[in-house]
Amino acid sequence: MRIAIGSRVIAHRRVLSDLFCSLDLVNQWCVMMRLALACWLCLWALIGFPWRSFQWTPSFRRLQLLPLMEGSLRGQLLNVLAFVPLGIIATRLGWRPRTVIVVGFAVSLLTEFLQLFSTRRYPSTTDLILNTTGVLLGVAIAVAVAKTNP
Repeated sequence: MRIAIGSRVIAHRRVLSDLFCSLDLVNQWCVMMRLALACWLCLWALIGFPWRSFQWTPSFRRLQLLPLMEGSLRGQLLNVLAFVPLGIIATRLGWRPRTVIVVGFAVSLLTEFLQLFSTRRYPSTTDLILNTTGVLLGVAIAVAVAKTNP
């Protein structure tokens, strides 16, 4: 039984490597960017969702509506940097910049909404603004790189 399972795994690896090697460079790059986007989304799901501190009732007491009133500079910088890859990857995949920004804002808004159901995390407009700024920065980097290296 183990041999059959092992041979299936090897066969699947061969199929994937044959498929990947048969693609031209542009398609290989596109596959790599899509994998990068999938990895970013998986990391977002692991970090953004309050897995350990989930509660079924939202807590609006901890909602921070006034932007940039609290939080460390390190935390704010991490919020910006966490969403830069989304802006770069989605733009390089050919998404329109406006679409990338709207998707980044929506993902950030979903993150903050989910934090309403957390006992340890605090939803804030600061995070929403900084995450969207990270997406904007990623779009700007991708557009600048595309203009210099067509």
